[in-house]
Amino acid sequence: MIVYRICQKAYANDLSGRGAFLHGGRWNSKGKYMLYAASTRSLALLELLVHLPIELVRMNEYHVLSIELPSLKENQILALSDKNKLNGDQFLAENNLLYRRVQSVIFQEEQNIIINPLHPLADKLKIIDNQQLDIDSRFS
Repeated sequence: MIVYRICQKAYANDLSGRGAFLHGGRWNSKGKYMLYAASTRSLALLELLVHLPIELVRMNEYHVLSIELPSLKENQILALSDKNKLNGDQFLAENNLLYRRVQSVIFQEEQNIIINPLHPLADKLKIIDNQQLDIDSRFS
């Protein structure tokens, strides 16, 4: 399966989940490593733009990563709830799966992917494409 991640150029080769460790996220508490990705490039861009003003994204060099995940048995999509962090932290603590599909807040019919970078299969993650993000000038 191919998933997509958008990040600043300086972190384009970093699949450690350090940013989520330092700051926490929707699906993890601060102090827990997690890597966030999306099922499509466009969803990855929307997820970025709900967190950062487009002017800030344009001022910094962002890259779109295509990451290949090993094929694993499909698992149930984690639905949004008031326990997202708890559910994500439990996913990490169980350490049974490399990744889980989770419901996107933006489009609940679409999925993001949370990845456990400390799982034994994390060394199988492979960046297969790394392109500079070029946002159309009409986008404001």
